[in-house]
Order: sequence, then C-alpha cells, then structure tokens
Amino acid sequence: AVLDRVGDLLREPDHPSLLHGDLWAANVLSVGDRVTAFIDPSTCYGDPEFELAYVDAWQSFGPDFWDAYTAQQPLDDGYREIRRHVYALYPLLMHVYYFGDRFLAKLRETLALIRQRM
Repeated sequence: AVLDRVGDLLREPDHPSLLHGDLWAANVLSVGDRVTAFIDPSTCYGDPEFELAYVDAWQSFGPDFWDAYTAQQPLDDGYREIRRHVYALYPLLMHVYYFGDRFLAKLRETLALIRQRM
C-alpha cells in the first residue's frame, strides 16, 4: 500500500542536494563543539529530507541539532507527519538486509505509522 502511494507521499525537491547518505553520530568527527569531518559516506543527490529522516530514524543527534538546522532551514509541512517515515523505509530495509531480524520491529513500526497517516 505504501509503495502504491509513494508518489503522493513524497515530493520532488526544488533543488536536489548532495547528501551524505549514512549520517549518524558515529560518522561525524568532532573536537569539542566543532565538527571536523564526515566519514563513511554513501553519497547521492536527493531531497535533504532523506538525510534528515535518516538522522531522525536513528535519533543520531539531539535537540540542539534540530534547533540549529531549523533556524537555518525550517522544515516544510508534512515532514514530521509523514515524509520522515517514508524516507526512513530505505535505510530500515537496508539494515534488515545487512544486519538481520533485529531491525524488523522498527521497520514494522514505521510501516504502521505510515499506514495510519495515509
């Protein structure tokens, strides 16, 4: 059902962005409060919300990250409600494929959230 509606659930970005593709806490190097490098990229171009959904799905960064990000680029309507969950499906499916059943519960939970909001 989600796949049948993916074109309605997501949007085409005005300007695709270069994305890290695997952005979580272990792939960000820092010294103190200063980010010094991003490592282990899985780069692609796409909607910046795809990257944010990855961060969101794994709760990679805390409220300070979201405050700083949204101060520069407010989130568009619909991101929190639906798109972050739809974008999270790809990394969740990849985690199930590579790391096994321990990620199935999170995948099922995300699908249930999407179905409730469709």
